Amino acid sequence: MLQLLIVDGYNIINNWPELSALKQANFGASRCKLIQVLQECSPGLWHKIIIVFDAYKVKGQQETHIRLGPVEIIYTKEGETADNLIERIIRPLVDEYDVAVASSDALEQSMILGKGARRISARELKKLIRKWKNEMRKDYLETKKFETKNPRHGHLDHDIKELFEKWRRS
Repeated sequence: MLQLLIVDGYNIINNWPELSALKQANFGASRCKLIQVLQECSPGLWHKIIIVFDAYKVKGQQETHIRLGPVEIIYTKEGETADNLIERIIRPLVDEYDVAVASSDALEQSMILGKGARRISARELKKLIRKWKNEMRKDYLETKKFETKNPRHGHLDHDIKELFEKWRRS
Protein backbone atom coordinates (compact mmCIF):
# COMPACT_ATOMS: atom_id res chain seq x y z
CA MET A 1 0.00 0.00 0.00
CA LEU A 2 1.23 3.50 -0.82
CA GLN A 3 2.55 5.59 2.08
CA LEU A 4 1.04 9.04 2.74
CA LEU A 5 2.27 11.53 5.31
CA ILE A 6 0.05 14.41 6.42
CA VAL A 7 1.93 17.09 8.35
CA ASP A 8 0.48 19.72 10.67
CA GLY A 9 2.97 22.33 9.43
CA TYR A 10 3.00 24.88 12.24
CA ASN A 11 2.90 22.17 14.89
CA ILE A 12 6.12 20.69 13.48
CA ILE A 13 7.72 24.12 13.07
CA ASN A 14 6.95 24.94 16.71
CA ASN A 15 8.32 21.59 17.92
CA TRP A 16 11.59 21.54 15.95
CA PRO A 17 13.97 23.96 17.71
CA GLU A 18 15.86 24.97 14.55
CA LEU A 19 12.60 25.79 12.71
CA SER A 20 11.12 27.53 15.74
CA ALA A 21 14.22 29.74 15.98
CA LEU A 22 14.06 30.45 12.24
CA LYS A 23 10.38 31.36 12.62
CA GLN A 24 11.33 34.11 15.07
CA ALA A 25 13.60 35.69 12.46
CA ASN A 26 11.58 34.91 9.30
CA PHE A 27 8.20 33.22 9.47
CA GLY A 28 8.08 32.39 5.75
CA ALA A 29 11.59 30.95 5.79
CA SER A 30 10.59 28.44 8.48
CA ARG A 31 7.72 27.22 6.25
CA CYS A 32 10.04 26.97 3.25
CA LYS A 33 12.65 25.05 5.24
CA LEU A 34 10.05 22.51 6.44
CA ILE A 35 8.76 22.08 2.88
CA GLN A 36 12.33 21.59 1.60
CA VAL A 37 13.16 18.97 4.25
CA LEU A 38 9.99 17.02 3.47
CA GLN A 39 10.49 17.26 -0.31
CA GLU A 40 13.88 15.58 0.08
CA CYS A 41 12.18 12.60 1.75
CA SER A 42 9.63 11.93 -0.94
CA PRO A 43 9.43 9.38 -2.46
CA GLY A 44 12.13 7.76 -0.31
CA LEU A 45 10.01 7.57 2.84
CA TRP A 46 6.53 8.46 1.60
CA HIS A 47 4.92 8.32 -1.83
CA LYS A 48 2.94 11.46 -1.13
CA ILE A 49 3.16 14.19 1.50
CA ILE A 50 0.48 16.75 2.40
CA ILE A 51 1.60 19.71 4.52
CA VAL A 52 -1.24 21.68 6.11
CA PHE A 53 -0.76 25.24 7.34
CA ASP A 54 -3.35 27.19 9.36
CA ALA A 55 -4.64 30.34 7.72
CA TYR A 56 -7.73 30.60 9.91
CA LYS A 57 -6.90 34.13 11.11
CA VAL A 58 -6.27 35.49 7.60
CA LYS A 59 -9.26 37.59 6.54
CA GLY A 60 -10.87 36.36 3.33
CA GLN A 61 -8.45 33.44 2.95
CA GLN A 62 -9.75 30.65 0.73
CA GLU A 63 -8.47 27.10 0.98
CA THR A 64 -5.39 27.00 -1.22
CA HIS A 65 -3.64 23.93 -2.66
CA ILE A 66 -0.12 24.05 -4.09
CA ARG A 67 1.44 20.94 -5.61
CA LEU A 68 5.22 20.52 -5.76
CA GLY A 69 5.69 17.04 -7.25
CA PRO A 70 4.70 14.46 -4.65
CA VAL A 71 4.30 17.19 -2.02
CA GLU A 72 1.02 19.08 -1.68
CA ILE A 73 0.78 22.18 0.49
CA ILE A 74 -2.63 23.22 1.77
CA TYR A 75 -3.42 26.53 3.45
CA THR A 76 -6.72 26.34 5.34
CA LYS A 77 -9.53 28.78 4.70
CA GLU A 78 -10.36 31.60 7.11
CA GLY A 79 -11.81 30.18 10.32
CA GLU A 80 -10.49 26.63 9.78
CA THR A 81 -7.56 25.14 11.70
CA ALA A 82 -5.09 22.60 10.35
CA ASP A 83 -6.59 20.06 12.76
CA ASN A 84 -10.07 20.63 11.29
CA LEU A 85 -8.82 20.25 7.72
CA ILE A 86 -6.85 17.10 8.54
CA GLU A 87 -9.96 15.59 10.18
CA ARG A 88 -11.98 16.45 7.06
CA ILE A 89 -9.58 14.95 4.50
CA ILE A 90 -8.27 11.91 6.37
CA ARG A 91 -11.25 9.53 6.09
CA PRO A 92 -11.25 8.95 2.30
CA LEU A 93 -7.43 8.82 2.23
CA VAL A 94 -7.13 5.83 4.62
CA ASP A 95 -8.95 3.69 2.04
CA GLU A 96 -6.31 4.43 -0.59
CA TYR A 97 -3.12 4.97 1.46
CA ASP A 98 -1.32 3.87 4.60
CA VAL A 99 -1.75 7.26 6.27
CA ALA A 100 0.49 8.70 8.97
CA VAL A 101 -0.13 12.13 10.48
CA ALA A 102 2.75 14.12 11.97
CA SER A 103 1.65 16.25 14.91
CA SER A 104 2.54 16.49 18.58
CA ASP A 105 -0.93 17.75 19.49
CA ALA A 106 -2.39 15.12 21.88
CA LEU A 107 -6.00 15.79 20.90
CA GLU A 108 -5.12 15.58 17.21
CA GLN A 109 -3.27 12.30 17.80
CA SER A 110 -6.38 10.77 19.42
CA MET A 111 -8.55 11.89 16.51
CA ILE A 112 -6.05 10.46 14.01
CA LEU A 113 -6.13 7.03 15.60
CA GLY A 114 -9.94 7.08 15.61
CA LYS A 115 -10.00 7.81 11.87
CA GLY A 116 -7.76 4.86 11.01
CA ALA A 117 -4.42 6.61 10.50
CA ARG A 118 -1.13 6.29 12.37
CA ARG A 119 0.39 9.12 14.34
CA ILE A 120 3.96 10.39 14.32
CA SER A 121 5.13 12.96 16.85
CA ALA A 122 7.36 15.85 15.79
CA ARG A 123 10.31 14.15 17.49
CA GLU A 124 9.63 10.81 15.78
CA LEU A 125 9.33 12.54 12.40
CA LYS A 126 12.70 14.20 12.89
CA LYS A 127 14.28 10.86 13.90
CA LEU A 128 12.79 9.08 10.85
CA ILE A 129 14.11 11.74 8.49
CA ARG A 130 17.55 11.81 10.13
CA LYS A 131 17.82 8.01 9.96
CA TRP A 132 16.75 7.94 6.31
CA LYS A 133 19.24 10.68 5.37
CA ASN A 134 22.05 8.83 7.17
CA GLU A 135 21.20 5.61 5.30
CA MET A 136 21.14 7.47 1.97
CA ARG A 137 24.51 9.10 2.77
CA LYS A 138 25.98 5.71 3.74
CA ASP A 139 24.69 4.07 0.54
CA TYR A 140 26.08 6.93 -1.54
CA LEU A 141 29.51 6.77 0.10
CA GLU A 142 29.68 2.98 -0.35
CA THR A 143 28.77 3.33 -4.02
CA LYS A 144 31.38 6.07 -4.52
CA LYS A 145 33.99 3.97 -2.72
CA PHE A 146 33.30 1.02 -5.02
CA GLU A 147 33.33 3.18 -8.14
CA THR A 148 36.66 4.71 -7.06
CA LYS A 149 38.20 1.27 -6.75
CA ASN A 150 36.62 0.20 -10.03
CA PRO A 151 36.42 3.25 -12.30
CA ARG A 152 35.07 1.21 -15.23
CA HIS A 153 32.40 -0.51 -13.14
CA GLY A 154 29.59 1.79 -14.20
CA HIS A 155 30.47 1.50 -17.88
CA LEU A 156 30.56 -2.27 -18.30
CA ASP A 157 27.78 -4.57 -19.39
CA HIS A 158 26.44 -6.88 -16.65
CA ASP A 159 27.63 -10.05 -18.49
CA ILE A 160 31.16 -8.67 -18.81
CA LYS A 161 31.22 -7.74 -15.12
CA GLU A 162 30.25 -11.32 -14.25
CA LEU A 163 32.96 -12.68 -16.57
CA PHE A 164 35.60 -10.47 -14.94
CA GLU A 165 34.39 -11.55 -11.51
CA LYS A 166 34.73 -15.24 -12.50
CA TRP A 167 38.27 -14.64 -13.80
CA ARG A 168 39.19 -12.75 -10.64
CA ARG A 169 38.00 -15.61 -8.41
CA SER A 170 39.74 -18.35 -10.42
